[in-house]
Amino acid sequence: MIAVVVYGLDDALAAARAAAAQGRPLMLVSAPAAGIAAGAGWFAALIALLRQRVPAARLTCVLDCADSPGAAMAALRAGIADISVAEAALTPALAGLAARHGARLHPGRPAALDLRLAPDPAAVLARHLAAADP
Repeated sequence: MIAVVVYGLDDALAAARAAAAQGRPLMLVSAPAAGIAAGAGWFAALIALLRQRVPAARLTCVLDCADSPGAAMAALRAGIADISVAEAALTPALAGLAARHGARLHPGRPAALDLRLAPDPAAVLARHLAAADP
């Protein structure tokens, strides 16, 4: 599955639409430490808008909480199903809480394609999606 870094609604929508058009699953990964800087509410709202506007997209949306177990707990309370945390923040208590919420913790930030500096982000993403395994 291709993973793409998203910084806001516009790039998340563009990525979701491109993946849906090709029938490919896509992992959207928040900007580094977005769980701390922007908060879980922002990301939960982003996910809700994506699901509403691009219902055909098969998305996994990962909020990066860096080394903050508090941000990860806030993400769980906000209903975010996929959360990345630095390995140092991955405690048994946090893992248990995630399991009770039916959420997945990703140890460390998932590797993801960052299109922010690409001259033609849509073309780069389309090439990566086309080359990905189904």
